[in-house]
Amino acid sequence: MRAIRKSWKKVDNQKIRYMFFSVPMFSYSVFWEAISNDVFNRLLGGSHTHIFSNSSLEYIYKYYGWENIAEWRFGSDIADLIRIIQVKLIDDGNEYLANLFDKKQSVILDEMQLILDHQEFSSETHVLVEKV
Repeated sequence: MRAIRKSWKKVDNQKIRYMFFSVPMFSYSVFWEAISNDVFNRLLGGSHTHIFSNSSLEYIYKYYGWENIAEWRFGSDIADLIRIIQVKLIDDGNEYLANLFDKKQSVILDEMQLILDHQEFSSETHVLVEKV
């Protein structure tokens, strides 16, 4: 990030006004993953070194002199929950219930995720910032 901040201040990079990025967010998936350590954790696993919050994003915008001009909140929290439940059911030898749950849940997955996205507590956010 410091390289970005420095490069935006250089004369030869004044044409750079916008930046788009996507980050993992502190969300319901964190809670579900925390109670299911035996299932692959997408957010709490080793691939993410940071999980952002609304306040940490605000701090970053202020620190780097960015203005958040657009943001898209959408996650895969419900898909994570479904995956965790299915793995647990299969591990317990109940593949029939796992398949039934998948069939029932797949019909309402998007609607349920949309509720979390509107609450702004979902697993990902995509942001467009402008240099101020």
